[in-house]
Amino acid sequence: MNPFEVIYRWFTKLFGAELADYLAGWNCTTEDYTGTNQFVSIGLIAFVVALVFMLVYYYVVNHPRFNRWWSWLLVLIGVGVINLFIGYGINSSNLEAGNIENCLMYATSANTMNIDNTQPVSSDDTDNDTIKKTPITFADKSFPLITKANCWGFGLANFIVSAMWFIIFSLCFKWWSRNCKYSPF
Repeated sequence: MNPFEVIYRWFTKLFGAELADYLAGWNCTTEDYTGTNQFVSIGLIAFVVALVFMLVYYYVVNHPRFNRWWSWLLVLIGVGVINLFIGYGINSSNLEAGNIENCLMYATSANTMNIDNTQPVSSDDTDNDTIKKTPITFADKSFPLITKANCWGFGLANFIVSAMWFIIFSLCFKWWSRNCKYSPF
């Protein structure tokens, strides 16, 4: 696993294990991670955007008017929002284009969810304790495992990761700024 994948896997609960496997390069045919690991490219984008915005804030803008914590916070939020839409957009476009393989996209016999559905046999049978159990299985294409909500969840994870990079860069490189070296703290 590469470092970007490790960082993004901390937030798997936000976007789901299936989308994480897709981004890690899971190939349904070989049943192994032989595809392109997209965590690297998305992570590098978040890294570079955070670095560029930090450099612009501390060394290009570098004005006494902007050396307050709230201006730093606005830049941090800007970095996060840009990366939120980058993370969402990449995954949403792959979802809409059908680039995600069916074994990750839909429940199959290997990953089918079985739920016991307990219900009365008939509505007239209220005083009878007869219960019918029918397993509910989500077959092909009736229950997608990756949805737009997962894409938004990954965008949120990308927001958090890019904010983390921006904070780290700020702590490391702010000291050489003339006017903003004490921003945000």
